[in-house]
Amino acid sequence: MAWLVVVVGDHRPAIELPRRDKTRIEHLQIGVAWIVPNAGQRCANQAFFAFQHLDEMRWCVHQHARQSVRGVSFDRTLRNRFSIGEPHLPRDAAHVDQAKDGHKHSVSAVRRANKSGASRLVRTCAQRQDARMKVAEAVRTRQSIRAFLPNPVPSDVLREVLSGASRAASGGNLQPWRLHVLVDDALVRFREVMRVRLERGDFDAIEYAVYPPNLHEPYRTQRFRVGEALYATLGIERADKLSRLQQFARNYDFFGAPVGLFCYIDRRMGPPQWSDLGMYLQTVMLLLRELGLDSCAQEAWSTYNETVSRFVRAAPEHMLFCGMAIGYADPTAPVNSLVSERAVLEEFAVFHER
Repeated sequence: MAWLVVVVGDHRPAIELPRRDKTRIEHLQIGVAWIVPNAGQRCANQAFFAFQHLDEMRWCVHQHARQSVRGVSFDRTLRNRFSIGEPHLPRDAAHVDQAKDGHKHSVSAVRRANKSGASRLVRTCAQRQDARMKVAEAVRTRQSIRAFLPNPVPSDVLREVLSGASRAASGGNLQPWRLHVLVDDALVRFREVMRVRLERGDFDAIEYAVYPPNLHEPYRTQRFRVGEALYATLGIERADKLSRLQQFARNYDFFGAPVGLFCYIDRRMGPPQWSDLGMYLQTVMLLLRELGLDSCAQEAWSTYNETVSRFVRAAPEHMLFCGMAIGYADPTAPVNSLVSERAVLEEFAVFHER
């Protein structure tokens, strides 16, 4: 199997490959990386994410053989993160010398493509990628990610998303959301604060109930099922309370994400304004997906509302609603394979025609 990854742009990311992975990557003038057979999964991930986090980047991928990299499809990983089409390669770029085993490919073919067919290939990629991810695809691929890569999120990208999301519906145009965003050194300091705070083993005074008391059906079963499915991805048995608590505690590290966001609301606001927060946060998460980023909305932070508010110096009249982890999903983490069940339309919608 071989992959041709064409990067449209002037970026030249450095990729350090583990020696034990029998893989060779050649960087060419137009940013072409040729990933040849027998690539280990770690190597494939490093190659992919070294490119992925760079700003103003477009991807095109051509699959020469429908096989997987040690059982995980590199093509599928890319397509889950971006809306990727298969470009029409120039003949000289598509021409690859294959050995008898069908797995060895000549990098010289890519060098020839760089000289004679590169400009056409770049134009093809740019044309196919000018159309960003559709809203429906962003909705379908959004999921709560609970294991992130440390790759930083460019500041301008983050600001673009948070600003653009302000177009979310808001009753009376009140726009009640108030944000505090932690990155870089601030996030490092906050994580240390939380590490010390967690050692105490107690919570702050709760200001609102995440779930209503005596949760009834069908809501009780739906909550139970997603919890069991989550721990099943990690191989944690129901009786293993300690492991479950340890996994839950990862909320307070933002699951390793490079960005931590806190959403506040004025205490004098009512239920309609709380619904505005939901619309704003959903818009944030969909815009993140459009740019290949992931997130996890976290009401768990309500249990440490005083600790968070002291750190970010929130105004006294502001109340913490939730946090949100933002970054690039770790595709090798089993917990990120969870896709929660959703009720069918007939269970929550009634159409009146007469």
